[in-house]
Amino acid sequence: KALKAIVSTCLDQIQSSKEEQENSSHNAWLKFIESTFMPCLKVGIMAKNLPARRSFVLLVSHVSKLFKGFQSVHLYGDLECLIREDDPDQDFFLNVTHVQLHRRARAFTKLRKLILSDGKESNFSDQSCGNILLPLAMHPVYEIKSKSEEAYVVEAIATIGEIAKKLPWGKYNGTLQTLLNNLTRYPDQERFLIATMCAIIDAFHFDVDTGNSSDDSGTAATDEESTKGNGVWRSLNNRIIPKVETFLVKEKIDKHGSKSKCLRSSVALALMKLFQKLPIATFEAKLPKLVTVVCNGMQNKDSDERDTARDTISKMAVSIDLKYLPLILSSLSVSLCEGYKLHVRSAALHSILVSISKSYASPVIHADKEAMSLPFDRCVPAMLDLIHQDVFGEASVIKEVQNVEKRLVKEAMGSKSLDSLEIIARSILFKPSLVSIPATEPYPGFFHASP
Repeated sequence: KALKAIVSTCLDQIQSSKEEQENSSHNAWLKFIESTFMPCLKVGIMAKNLPARRSFVLLVSHVSKLFKGFQSVHLYGDLECLIREDDPDQDFFLNVTHVQLHRRARAFTKLRKLILSDGKESNFSDQSCGNILLPLAMHPVYEIKSKSEEAYVVEAIATIGEIAKKLPWGKYNGTLQTLLNNLTRYPDQERFLIATMCAIIDAFHFDVDTGNSSDDSGTAATDEESTKGNGVWRSLNNRIIPKVETFLVKEKIDKHGSKSKCLRSSVALALMKLFQKLPIATFEAKLPKLVTVVCNGMQNKDSDERDTARDTISKMAVSIDLKYLPLILSSLSVSLCEGYKLHVRSAALHSILVSISKSYASPVIHADKEAMSLPFDRCVPAMLDLIHQDVFGEASVIKEVQNVEKRLVKEAMGSKSLDSLEIIARSILFKPSLVSIPATEPYPGFFHASP
């Protein structure tokens, strides 16, 4: 109450001052609020003590209501649209400090929808987003203690992603760097911190200049050029991307004490989206390593972890251009080349084809020369080779006998290769395609063998 009284008194002095009417930037009362009072509010909002933080949040609401219409962005007058005196149930500041979890979750839902509406009311300043809204949304991520709070935290993370799209580079970079440093310090909140990191990476919206002229020509960038480019690129290349890549794989210890490496799917997909926003040469330089890590994740002996890696590579194949499909097929061939991995490879190829077939349709081509450039058709020989190895190679021998390995690997049950052949037949160009090969050519020994 005392602090509210101080703010109200300052406002009365400002409004009654003739100096404010002439030049508000030289008003002593206004300077006091901006330079002394508001910094204390920002510190209070960051407090870990919940009752104390609640008082400061409500004080921010009071200040933004009183200073609505003032030009200074440090008074947060633009947050007045979140206040609803006529309907307290819809008031953001009252809801976000409410004792009930669903009311706090509702506050973040309203804020996120307001930002998504992209209207005049949601045009918050950089200071309001970075100093008030972002800290309020970050608190639940660090403070979650029970499973009942997960829905509330998930809503807060979604809101962080929308706020991050409004942040300037300095605040965006600082928030992401702090989050990366805190990941190892808060092991109990690791899952939610990872999700927050991915939400912020997905919100990347800055121009990147690598300082490399080869970006336009399509040749790969080199590591020696890490000091070139603008500040955004240098920070990404030297600190953010290497740090995020360390969280691609998590080491687990099972009940028998053996260690295994598990892929974090959300991190892989977030990095993929980030790479797609970079110049084409940089994207092509970063992609192979990411694809290799995901394919290596399918080597895991835990079937659930293999399923996660397989779904991830399928989503990646759909999100990028088909001209990069040979890179994925090559990585599958190298990473999954023996034993039970042959069955996993066959299932991965089928999963990729199913995902691609949902959005890909063979184009109408009239010239043979155009048919030669179709990216999917050019991959057919490589895919047929993988299918051939599954149907007639070592993997088929394991399936035909009562092998112990067959019972332990669920991908060995049944065969996905015939379904893969059907999908390929539906998707390739029927001209007949110049890049396809006769159906019996890979298997001459099997079709012409003596009875």
